[in-house]
Amino acid sequence: MDALKFAEGEGRLAPIYAVAGDDRFLRRLARSRIEQLALGGDADDMNRSVYAGEAAEWGAVREDLETRPFTAPRRLVIVEEADAFVTKYRPKLEGYFAKPSPVGVLALEVDSWPSNTKLAKALPADATIVCKAPKESDIAPWLVRRCQKEHGQKLDAAAARLLLDLIGPELGQLDQEMAKLAVYVGKGKPITTEAVDLLVGRQRVQTVWKILDAAAAGQTATALANLHDLLEAGEDPHAVLGAMAWQLRKMAHVARLREQNVGWGEAMSRAGLPPFKRDAIAQHLQRLGRRAEQLFTWLQEVDLSLKSTDSLPAPLLLERLVLRLG
Repeated sequence: MDALKFAEGEGRLAPIYAVAGDDRFLRRLARSRIEQLALGGDADDMNRSVYAGEAAEWGAVREDLETRPFTAPRRLVIVEEADAFVTKYRPKLEGYFAKPSPVGVLALEVDSWPSNTKLAKALPADATIVCKAPKESDIAPWLVRRCQKEHGQKLDAAAARLLLDLIGPELGQLDQEMAKLAVYVGKGKPITTEAVDLLVGRQRVQTVWKILDAAAAGQTATALANLHDLLEAGEDPHAVLGAMAWQLRKMAHVARLREQNVGWGEAMSRAGLPPFKRDAIAQHLQRLGRRAEQLFTWLQEVDLSLKSTDSLPAPLLLERLVLRLG
């Protein structure tokens, strides 16, 4: 089962869970949901045991699983980083999977859980929680739902999209920034694109504007220097691309409207560009000419390459994009 769906309430209580995948944020969400199912709303540490997989011994884990809980419906035993534990005790686990404790719940947190093993086949689909990054198209709607659930506040769909553009598909960081935004706007107030821009994106966006302005003026060396400054300051390449993408999409929107004979002023307004940037955007689009039709394609190429393990280093990919914009 997908970890986000599980965390949002799908699935059921099971005697054994495999929490599989390398996304640590999704693992935390899955663990929280398992604790809720196994221990109830008033869970305490008396009925929860957590073992480090490298050091865990099967005898101690099994003893905990068989020990009757105190003031809780069940006892929860979690083995973290359990890949080595599973390898070491596979035969014992296969026996336990066939006849689990009636009073214990076992959660194995692993990076890998091959579906062709006896252990994997012994678990029902909704007890195997897959902690892999979701499709990017699913993240913004999830942010909207999570904001309402966790903070009781509305996150505008456009604001969720902008937050994703600025941060990238990093669920843990997105969740942290959303929590900051909820406090910033105040209880009961909606989180808008203006709030996201002000609190999350302003400094990064301003620097990216400098990069694009320099590229528009044909000052490629300056544009690249600004890009290097941003990366050397510790900015994540995905976040830099997000800030650039947000603005380049607006430029592409203007270009398409201009092809439909929409005037410059109206095209800028409909694309949501601030008045103080309109002259620079017009200059940049005029410089790009027909190449403006490639903006979406260029963005997609960089985005896919950043996610690939066989591609050029991230700084070089962003440099190539900047050179294309010159």
